[in-house]
Amino acid sequence: MFLDGVGLGPASAETNPLARYDYPALNQLAGNHDWTRNAPALQNATQIFLPVDANLDVKGLPQSGTGQASLFSGINCAEIAGRHYGPYPHSTSKPVLAEHNVFVQLRGKDLPKERLVFANAYPERFFVHAWERKRWTVTTLCCRQADVRLRTAADLLEGTAISAGITNERWQEKLDPSVPDVSEAQAARRIHDLSRAASFTLFEYYLTDKIGHEQDMDLAHGVLQTIDAFLGHLLDLIDNTRDLLLISSDHGNIEDLSTKSHTRYPVPLVAYGAGAEAFADATSILDITPRIVDLVAAQNRFGSFYPWDEPDRADVESAVGFERRDQARDFADVTRRANLADRDAPDVGADNGGKVVPGEAGIERVHARHDARPMPTEPR
Repeated sequence: MFLDGVGLGPASAETNPLARYDYPALNQLAGNHDWTRNAPALQNATQIFLPVDANLDVKGLPQSGTGQASLFSGINCAEIAGRHYGPYPHSTSKPVLAEHNVFVQLRGKDLPKERLVFANAYPERFFVHAWERKRWTVTTLCCRQADVRLRTAADLLEGTAISAGITNERWQEKLDPSVPDVSEAQAARRIHDLSRAASFTLFEYYLTDKIGHEQDMDLAHGVLQTIDAFLGHLLDLIDNTRDLLLISSDHGNIEDLSTKSHTRYPVPLVAYGAGAEAFADATSILDITPRIVDLVAAQNRFGSFYPWDEPDRADVESAVGFERRDQARDFADVTRRANLADRDAPDVGADNGGKVVPGEAGIERVHARHDARPMPTEPR
């Protein structure tokens, strides 16, 4: 589960709804602590709660475009772009995602696209605007690059998707009042049912970031209550001997309502269930996707998650392709050097304030020499 704009901030009841109110399911996932920077790290075989870095050694406030691209690829897209950028993918992030996004990597591990699920439903107008403007969000672009199905209003009505707000309340208010109500419990059941037929299921919740920008404590409490209720029901359904629940974010926001902007606070990493200990040494959002790919690949090939504590771990790691991490680092290195060396193709976008930012020309040439393959482009 991807929560947009959730950090671990100060334990201030005046500015942080996560400190002001009680959220039983969230607190359970943090070892019965509030989601603040005071929460101690929790690391055991079936439950992890850690603060992880989302700043990625880049100055300024983290943004959704490069933050999500980094989270879902394991490669520092903010560093490659030379800055934090959002809300859409930066031009230099698109080729990275085309080769390294989590869905593409899993497809490369012989996972059929039918077993990879993006659970969010999107209304028709989203697709119209995305095609007209040629602007896809990071998660929808990842799906398109891997040929993973994007779900629609029809799926929402059939019960095979959930809305971005978990319940259908905002869909009813903004799009279609005839859409039936869906409770947090029903949404949790839908996600659980989808996951039973999948190897990897992703759900994106964006309202935490949107409401964080509005600096409204009551609204913030409302969306966090919805998340908490949803997770509470999901925890009741999860079998932690076979299921793994992961939660993280791209940057902070809702944890500090004293500012309308994002924050540089660490973000939470939750791993609950089978294979959770694989995330015990994670220190940044870059560490999440590599471990997801390793675990799901092992599950697909061996029928179980890694035997982390067994003597033949090295053999298992080799079999499922741990060497991919070194390849990703190598890719990031040559891409970053190209980005710094070649600015012949500037990208001036409406949402970058008209500033010239590094282009793709140098990246494509260096990567072609590095990999002997053309750089993939955004799907048409």
